[in-house]
Amino acid sequence: IETNSGLLKGDYILKTASGFGGCNAAILLAKSQPNPTDFHPIRTEIPPIRFSVQIEPGSISFNNQLLFSEPLSEGVDAWLNLAFRTLTPGYLKFFKMDKLSKLGFLAMSLAMRDFPLLEKYKSEEIALVFANSSSSLDTDLLHQSSLNDKSNYFPSPAVFVYTLPNIVMGEVAIKFGIKGENIFLLSESFSELNLRTQCELLFSQTDTKLAIVAWIELLNDNFICKLGICEKPFGI
Repeated sequence: IETNSGLLKGDYILKTASGFGGCNAAILLAKSQPNPTDFHPIRTEIPPIRFSVQIEPGSISFNNQLLFSEPLSEGVDAWLNLAFRTLTPGYLKFFKMDKLSKLGFLAMSLAMRDFPLLEKYKSEEIALVFANSSSSLDTDLLHQSSLNDKSNYFPSPAVFVYTLPNIVMGEVAIKFGIKGENIFLLSESFSELNLRTQCELLFSQTDTKLAIVAWIELLNDNFICKLGICEKPFGI
């Protein structure tokens, strides 16, 4: 394993997740030589992901049809609040979320409203596969700013609880009753191939029959969310 200071010596690494984000787990990684047979290209049966919802600065569209168009005159948070009130109102907890969670929740609300395919499957058969490049850095920086101000030191628990990128999936799962697998991936850039590969793994190794897939990136005033679905093909 390569670190900033060089190579980390050792044959084993223990990684723990203790409580945060609802996870209590440990994984032990052992050094080994890669086996070429362990890697295989994505199955041709896995269909392309239908990215139907797209949210970007100033506009929201569904199946390339413009649903919402407003300038970001008062900032990203106010813009997301306005879009939610306009398109899918009625869930007051939305306004307490961080911006990343608001972005994903808004996209998911549109999907649940306009994807009749979601009604076809049990909650345990629907998975969430989300990814971005900056994790929860936008909220992390907000939390860090409260730690840096020694004259007004009062870190907010309401901010701290969102300093993990997978919290957006928790908010979505709670509201819409999704009880299947979920994974949040970090990648330098958007890659549909990587997301489809994760869908393939879920289809072949779990009870997943439908994956809700999203590239959800937000940092400062820059954001984009592409959300779609990938259905398990017959025979996998």
